[in-house]
Amino acid sequence: AFITALLERWKPTTAHNRYRALRSFFRWLVDEGEIRTSPMDRMKPPRLPETPPPVLREAELKRLLAACSADKTFAGRRDEAILTAFIDTGCRRGELLGLTLDDVDLDAGTLRVVGKGSRTRLVAIGPSTVRILDRYLRARTKQRDASIAALWLGKKGPLHESGLAELVRDRGRQA
Repeated sequence: AFITALLERWKPTTAHNRYRALRSFFRWLVDEGEIRTSPMDRMKPPRLPETPPPVLREAELKRLLAACSADKTFAGRRDEAILTAFIDTGCRRGELLGLTLDDVDLDAGTLRVVGKGSRTRLVAIGPSTVRILDRYLRARTKQRDASIAALWLGKKGPLHESGLAELVRDRGRQA
């Protein structure tokens, strides 16, 4: 009844989390000898529907990139390069933020990313992304923190997840 009430009021993930917590709690009570059997033994967890994340349409992506390319500053070059690399490669956020200068091979049109489990792989980038990355790298050499190995520079050193989130939010508003 408790799980049913949760499902009526909250999202399925909330009900699922509470189910798991109760299951652990009752298992602990059994282990401690406080109760003989867990009331959760025959219960099944609530189903979690698969909800795909929202995806930007082609027109929205074009507006997003146009907002970056219109900005001729270093931040504009960087933002366009990051977004184009995301679109072109499908890399994870951590993979893209973990890139160093040594991971970029513009001649071969590849980026060497380190994914989950520290697995390294090469991802291809198209000619347009190569051109945009080259433009960013040239602008990057003139920055105060240009000697840092991290590919993406923020306001105070390497770009971090919070800076990337801010970048995407701000460019999205511009677009």
